[in-house]
Amino acid sequence: MDPQAPEPQGPAIPNSLSRRAALGRTLLAAAGGLAACGSLPRQGRTGTGTRSDTPLDPGTVRVRLGRWEAGRPLEVVANGRPLEITRAAGGLRVDGRTATEHTIPSPAGVRVNGRLHRGVLHLTASPVGASIHLELDLEDYVEGVVAAELSLWSAEPAELEAQAIAARSYATAILARRRAARGARASLESGTQDQVYRGTFEPGASAGEQLAAARLRAAVRATRGRVLWQQDRPLAALFSASCGGHTSDLSAVFSGAADGAAGRGGAVCPACAARAAREEAQGAPDTERPLGWKVTLSPADLRATGLALGLDGPLRRLVPDADAGGRWITVAVEGEAGGPRRVTADELRAAVGRSRMKSARVLQAWPHAGERITGGLLLRGLGHGHGVGLCQEGAHDLAGAPWGWTSERILGTYFPGAGLRRI
Repeated sequence: MDPQAPEPQGPAIPNSLSRRAALGRTLLAAAGGLAACGSLPRQGRTGTGTRSDTPLDPGTVRVRLGRWEAGRPLEVVANGRPLEITRAAGGLRVDGRTATEHTIPSPAGVRVNGRLHRGVLHLTASPVGASIHLELDLEDYVEGVVAAELSLWSAEPAELEAQAIAARSYATAILARRRAARGARASLESGTQDQVYRGTFEPGASAGEQLAAARLRAAVRATRGRVLWQQDRPLAALFSASCGGHTSDLSAVFSGAADGAAGRGGAVCPACAARAAREEAQGAPDTERPLGWKVTLSPADLRATGLALGLDGPLRRLVPDADAGGRWITVAVEGEAGGPRRVTADELRAAVGRSRMKSARVLQAWPHAGERITGGLLLRGLGHGHGVGLCQEGAHDLAGAPWGWTSERILGTYFPGAGLRRI
């Protein structure tokens, strides 16, 4: 999931969920208009008569699995046997054959460091080792992304379907754009710079794991080829773990987001809003599934944060600029001397630590915003992740009781103005 700032989002990416790359994801109000009626307009297949600025060839996806440095372990098993891979003067030596690039097909799947992948492996020599790419069917890729992004054991069918459509939409949109700019060998990253892909989900023998695998396959099969579509092109649908009750505008959170990436405007997330109200009423985050978070920065933390933000010492003052949903977008920060320096909320989160300041949806700061910070700093907020696009925890709740929403209605809430199209 994220565009400029990869960070955990959802059970795996974490969707949930990002550092900084180059795109973004969407949302809007569940209380009115399209969100309230709940369904996405269906559109026909792509083909003659459909205008698009970017070429679409969604059948095959190229994914960069990572890089290998000579001297470190690389275990590849193809066609039922392990391959011997070493760095050689002329490139890479694989089972005694030296070349700058090796293409390794394996109809039954190929294992890379223990993980199973359905597809063709490509090893390309680099100065220090090799880059590792995989070419696989789009639907196999989507299945792997959904397995990495969600907790399959507890995921609802409509939640799985919504995540599959969002993942397929993102992959189709981003690959089309990159192929137009870089050629057919353009690829997706297998980490949070794009979407987390860890390979084929392999269930154990237990009934629960077998059921989870069957539900995963059913969701991908039920949505096969379906993508979100907007402005005559596929939508690069972003997602994060939890919006905290209100999603945010793509262009505000990710100022460099490319045209056509999902997300203009923000949306009320009814499920997270209900959870936030319950936590507010009880005066504390839920003990089992907290939406709220709190972080206290000590003098040492303030100094480390200030230096990380390029200040002359400890953080002494902050003045945020927030969107309509209460999410900090930019923050004017000051140190001991000199004028304020404006940073993005994501830069502040990175300086504090994303695992501590879990989102930029801040409800309370003590001392108050604009006041001088002399001792420590308390921040209290809601949600996890960047808050743009599909809210994974919200989708989970909306798909289950008592909401019982379909995947189309869920996506209609988070991606207003988009339609569904089969590619």
